[in-house]
Amino acid sequence: MALTGVALSMDALAVSVSCGLNSTHLGTRPALRVGGCFGGFQAAMPALGGLVFLPFQKVIGGIDHWIAFILLAIMGGKMIKDSVSSHDDDQKIDANMPLKTLLTLGVATSIDAMAAGFALPTMIKQMPLLVACVLIGCITFIISVLGVIFGRKLGRFAEAHVGVLGGTILIAIGINILLEHTGLK
Repeated sequence: MALTGVALSMDALAVSVSCGLNSTHLGTRPALRVGGCFGGFQAAMPALGGLVFLPFQKVIGGIDHWIAFILLAIMGGKMIKDSVSSHDDDQKIDANMPLKTLLTLGVATSIDAMAAGFALPTMIKQMPLLVACVLIGCITFIISVLGVIFGRKLGRFAEAHVGVLGGTILIAIGINILLEHTGLK
């Protein structure tokens, strides 16, 4: 189950690194905020998928990758736009981003976890679903916090282009999700 948690947290890791890349002032609190949001969504979405959406699996499974792609493409495009224009610094996607933006990214990075939740009850017969979801959330929390810190350290070396790099990473994650689910990858 730990490997499943690590695998599910890779999108959150990449977005966390992007958030760290764009953070000009980073203390512990913003990294914990990002980690808490991403870990919380990664814990909640498999439970939601496993308990609530099982009857709707065919419908949601057919569009979950499109939802993730659209959300990540919009956020990535905004990050690129904000990095090339000098205004609207209050709305940039970094570890200190507004709560609405953070929650949108939390949903976008955890949609695959919801899809995994459809299969979790059959995969983990020896472990209760709640325990598996908490484990996935904790792993994602730790990985996301470390991702923000790593991204900030990396950002110090590439300050001029971090917005474009971070936005490109978000869009690439969205494209990767789309390609994986459409069978083109």
